[in-house]
This record gives sequence, structure tokens and C-alpha cells, in this order.
Amino acid sequence: MSKEKDYYYILWLPSWYPCKLTPYDGDFIQRHARAVSAFVSVQVVHFIRDKDGTVTKDIRIEENKTDKLTETIVYYYSKTLPVQAAD
Repeated sequence: MSKEKDYYYILWLPSWYPCKLTPYDGDFIQRHARAVSAFVSVQVVHFIRDKDGTVTKDIRIEENKTDKLTETIVYYYSKTLPVQAAD
């Protein structure tokens, strides 16, 4: 019996994905990634701006691994700058 390598690897970079700031955004994408990970390795990387500093005042990376699914959520803080009127 030979061990087969995982030749297929999926990288997912969604705009919407469940996280601490938006727990219901992109839940369909998460369920889809879980289903696909039953067959191949899946890496999901989601970047989200934390404009109010709710989760972090810098950068925070959270990773969750379940079987062949790895979810990486990157929170980054960036305050809103005031808009100046054009002359």
C-alpha cells in the first residue's frame, strides 16, 4: 500500500469570511471550504481592517487548523483619516 501525497492544494483569499468583527459574513464560503477540505488541503487567508481597534491596535494573526483546512485571519488596525476638502 503506497501513501499518496497531496498534489492539490487550494489557497482561498476571500473578501468575506467569518471572524470576530463580522461573525456571519461569508459563512457560505467557510462551509464551502470545509466541504472541499474533505478531498484536498485548503488554506484560507482573510485580511480584515479593524478600524476601531476592537481586536487589536496593531496586527493580530489567528490560525485555526482542522484536518485539511487551515484558516488564517489577519486583523490589522488602521484608523480613519479625516478627509480634507479640495480647494
